[in-house]
Amino acid sequence: MQERQTGLKLKAKVRYLRSTMAIRAETPYFTKFLLPSHFSGTNSFMTFPCDFAVKHLHLTPQKIFLRYHNKMWSAMYKFKSVSNGHSVTGLYGEGWRKFVQDNELCRGDGCIFVLSEASKRVKVFDVHIVRVDD
Repeated sequence: MQERQTGLKLKAKVRYLRSTMAIRAETPYFTKFLLPSHFSGTNSFMTFPCDFAVKHLHLTPQKIFLRYHNKMWSAMYKFKSVSNGHSVTGLYGEGWRKFVQDNELCRGDGCIFVLSEASKRVKVFDVHIVRVDD
């Protein structure tokens, strides 16, 4: 039930951000509900949509910057194939864990990742957080 409520809040936040032009129609973004595997242990890995990654980030490992409330964190991005023939993309490493800790993210929180800068060398996501307990 909590995740359903968070989902509704996440959709409302996307509508709000679009209405204020923080997300324009042509701006690439994706939403994600956080699971324990996204931030627990030393092998935390936050997956995101493969089609988004292929279109906007390509297949090479790179540093990605996350911006929230005028602070920046750098996290590593990678694209990897798994044994069943599928591919997985996402963020991992100390920078991702630090982002989660500094912003006190927990299971069920929703995040909107808006690709605000995307040159060949630098990728910056503005992150909007919807708390599960708000």
